[in-house]
Amino acid sequence: MGVGIRNKPVFRTYEQMCLDKLEEIGKSTLMEWARAMGYTNQNSMTKIVKRLKDDLIVTRNDSRRLNFYEVKKNQNGLSF
Repeated sequence: MGVGIRNKPVFRTYEQMCLDKLEEIGKSTLMEWARAMGYTNQNSMTKIVKRLKDDLIVTRNDSRRLNFYEVKKNQNGLSF
């Protein structure tokens, strides 16, 4: 018998979990992203969006006051 390798726990911040959820659901509005995170109101996500502004691509809709959010990817196809 050899020495077994145990899986080490992966610690993630809440911002990283939010980015993972956004990457999972794809390009979406702030309300859709907030509902996917378990919130009923999009205002609870505004601080998170401010902290993650470097990792997000924000597309503004011309016809309405609506932004679409998606995860910015690096050259290897991985999210930051």
